[in-house]
Parts: sequence; structure tokens; C-alpha cells
Amino acid sequence: MTRQMDLIREERQTKRDSAVVRAVEYELEGSVGHAGGTLHGFSVAYRGSDTLLVLRATVAGRRQVAFVGAEDLSGCLVKAVRDAMADRLNWRADRYQDGDKVDEREK
Repeated sequence: MTRQMDLIREERQTKRDSAVVRAVEYELEGSVGHAGGTLHGFSVAYRGSDTLLVLRATVAGRRQVAFVGAEDLSGCLVKAVRDAMADRLNWRADRYQDGDKVDEREK
């Protein structure tokens, strides 16, 4: 029974590892494109037991960001791809597009 459980865990980990590699290599950019955007990059913030992935893209001609949270970085990447493919990313104006906070009222 223990060997069988080990095999199941190994198989799950292999699938997860493969999903993370695919997300990083090409799915993240493609899925953001599917959602109507052009990916410019992303950043990661670790907050104790949580991880936040910030996607930066141009959507509808404007610089936008979307936030994806999960337990770890691999979970964020896989979730970001799934959410983008299902049009579930919540895009917001990028107030820090050039490193400085941009006040939308000044535009």
C-alpha cells in the first residue's frame, strides 16, 4: 500500500512539474494573449505561507496588471494560465507602470 501511494505522489508531482515548466516556457504568454493582452513581465511577492504573482501586460491598449495568489510560485503560475484561458483574470490599471506611482486623475 505504501509503495502504491508513493507512486501516486510521484505521478502527481511529475504532472505538476510539467505544468509549471509549460507555464513558464510558453503557456503564460500565450494565455495572456488569449485573454487579449501582451505580457510584458511578472513579479513575485512572498508573504509567509502565500505567494502573489503580479502579471504586467498591455490590455486594450493600456498598461494593466493582474494579481494571482496561491500557496507557492508553481501554484501561482499554473493558476495564472488557467485563469487567463478562462478569462478570469481581473485586469486593473498599472499605477506603477514606470516604477513611479501614476495618479490616474492627472491624465
